Amino acid sequence: MKQLVVEKNNPTPILWDTPIPNPGPGEILIKNHYSVVSSGTELAAIEVANTSVTDKLQNSSNIDKGLDLLKKEGFGAVWNAVFPKKSSSPSAWI
Repeated sequence: MKQLVVEKNNPTPILWDTPIPNPGPGEILIKNHYSVVSSGTELAAIEVANTSVTDKLQNSSNIDKGLDLLKKEGFGAVWNAVFPKKSSSPSAWI
């Protein structure tokens, strides 16, 4: 299976060959024949991933989003949004 990976602090995408995942209970595996990468969206995600928390907090819309998320889903959701978990691949951000 192919996986497009962007490592933190490296904006160049890398195409990895990875094992096909085994679906768990209540899950299914779907074979895609085609997929599209939206370069604008992906580049914006890379830029955000490489932005410090301090820089993110200087944007007032991020504070509003964080407060809204806190009201709707609680502190854990805000924590996960600010400090996203890394993928199982070393130093990879997806």
